[in-house]
Amino acid sequence: MPLPTLSAAQIEWIVQRVVAYIKHQGQTYRPDAGSLTLNQSNAMRPFFREPALDSASRPPRASRHSSQFLYPVNRCGLL
Repeated sequence: MPLPTLSAAQIEWIVQRVVAYIKHQGQTYRPDAGSLTLNQSNAMRPFFREPALDSASRPPRASRHSSQFLYPVNRCGLL
């Protein structure tokens, strides 16, 4: 499936939706998030620097992630 050709306005709109999604996820899950386990941290060590791993957290168990902010982006055929 070929990617759609997007205008600058469409790209800006998509970026705004993704930013809103990331902010919403942080506000929703950060209060109950916990530190990474040693195994999780070690598994990600090849991909992230130490300061990023030290400040990273994981979502609480059994949390459901809603992508309501990204539904309109999906209609554009990008997800």
